[in-house]
Amino acid sequence: MVTLPALAQSLPEPANLVEPSLMPHGIFVAGLALNRTTNNGSELAGIGNLRFGLFNRIEIQATSVQGIENYSSRQLTLGSKVRLWQEQGHVPKVVIGLSSQSRYQIFLTKTFNLPRIHTFQFYGGFSYLFSQSDSETRATGFLGWQKQVQPALINGDLIFRLGADFGSNGFSKAYLITRLITQTGLWTDLKLTGDARLAQIQGSVSWSNQQLLAQIESIKRLAQSISRLRQRQQNPNSD
Repeated sequence: MVTLPALAQSLPEPANLVEPSLMPHGIFVAGLALNRTTNNGSELAGIGNLRFGLFNRIEIQATSVQGIENYSSRQLTLGSKVRLWQEQGHVPKVVIGLSSQSRYQIFLTKTFNLPRIHTFQFYGGFSYLFSQSDSETRATGFLGWQKQVQPALINGDLIFRLGADFGSNGFSKAYLITRLITQTGLWTDLKLTGDARLAQIQGSVSWSNQQLLAQIESIKRLAQSISRLRQRQQNPNSD
């Protein structure tokens, strides 16, 4: 497996729990992204990503990174996330993740409801990366905040996510993600990531069947309601 030297440590891996929530059972999202990294030079990479939910508790992920300027540079990562505990009252949700890149993660997420800013999510946890070359484990802590809104001028949901990673030497990197989810199932993401040495900008377009299945379920419920109403009209004395 050949990895991208400038991107290997900073691109989101399948088990990277930047995503506070798991995909529901039977729901998938597949997308393509373009990532530009600026360091001493500039590197451009294409990213393919697939997430699939099972049993409302497990999420399977696959990510492929392909260098554009350097076409021989590529990386394929498989991973999964498992919810150990659902959020209940004051107890946060607990999720663990692992990937084929020897990265293990655990994180907690808690939803808050405040009068002025309404509902938002706060999450944090630890990431452990095991290096097979020197048999060393590197630990990183991360904290994040997420807010979802439904703008009046947009037919969909707008999600803002702000987070930071912390290593043994203090601050490691920060990221800002803006995501638009339309009623057609189209997701558009813009992600900015930076630290003292490296800056990234990543744009992606994805599609999920979640909104389509929700619309089908809504139509089914409407058809059932109409059917029950007709039955009552045909048999007014049945009740």
